[in-house]
Amino acid sequence: SLRDRGYGPELRPMQAIGYRHVNPVVDGLDTLANALVAMQKDTRQFARRQRTWLRAVPEAEWLDPRDVDRVLARVERFLEGEQRARASA
Repeated sequence: SLRDRGYGPELRPMQAIGYRHVNPVVDGLDTLANALVAMQKDTRQFARRQRTWLRAVPEAEWLDPRDVDRVLARVERFLEGEQRARASA
């Protein structure tokens, strides 16, 4: 397990959404059902903070995840630009 490898709940990465909710379950201090409810709530709050932050980024481009063809085309254009930038550096 992660704990057996030295990754205890006190480490910052282990306090991320998901890990911090499961640690009390592993310790027998909470139920999985409670952890899932808390995880869902914290994930929604985190997503809301991300949306708020991204609205202030003028170059952010909003894509509909259901429009897979458009998303893939945009990713390809982005990667092509990255390759050109590296080639000219």
